[in-house]
Amino acid sequence: MKRIFLILIGILLTQEISYAQKSISDFEIIEDSTNTFKEIDDFFKLDKFKGKVIYVDVWGTRCGPCIKEFAYNKELKEKFKNKQVEFLYLCSPYSMKRDSLNIELWKKLIVKHNLGGLNIFMSPQCYMEGFFEKYADKYTEREQYGIPAYLLVNKKGDIINFKAPRPSSKEKLYKEIEDLLSEK
Repeated sequence: MKRIFLILIGILLTQEISYAQKSISDFEIIEDSTNTFKEIDDFFKLDKFKGKVIYVDVWGTRCGPCIKEFAYNKELKEKFKNKQVEFLYLCSPYSMKRDSLNIELWKKLIVKHNLGGLNIFMSPQCYMEGFFEKYADKYTEREQYGIPAYLLVNKKGDIINFKAPRPSSKEKLYKEIEDLLSEK
C-alpha cells in the first residue's frame, strides 16, 4: 500500500513539474474585457486565420464536459500539424461583470491542458449577443448558450458547421476538417 501511495505521489509530482515548465506567456491569449470583438465573426477576420480552416471550441472554466474534451486535443493537433488549420478557444464568461477569479482559472486551465492556438476570454456581450443571439436560428432553445460548443469555419471565414463534432469524435471530426481543407 505504501509503495502504491509513493508511486501516485511521484506521478503527481511529475505532472506538476511538466505544468511548471510552461507559463501563460507561452500561449496566445486575449482577454476581451473591453468588448473589442462585437460578434464571433470578428475573431475570424484576424490575420492569423486568413485562408485557414478554424476549429472553434467554446468552453467554460466550470464545465466538466468542456474540460474532459481537452484530453483529445493532442491527437487532433498532431493530425493537422503543418496543415492550414488553426485552433480557437473561446472561453465563455459566467457573469455579466468582470470576474478576476474566473479569468485566473481560465489562464491556469490553458497552461494545464496545453491549449495551443488562440485563447480568447469572451466579453459577455460577444458571447450572448454576438454569438448565441445572432445565430439563435442555428440552435434549439435547449442548445442556446450551451457549452461545450464546437464550430468549423472555412478558409473564407464563414461558419460552415455550428454543431461540429467534439475532439473525442476523432475520425468524424477529422473528415470534416479534411473536407474543408480540400475546398478551393
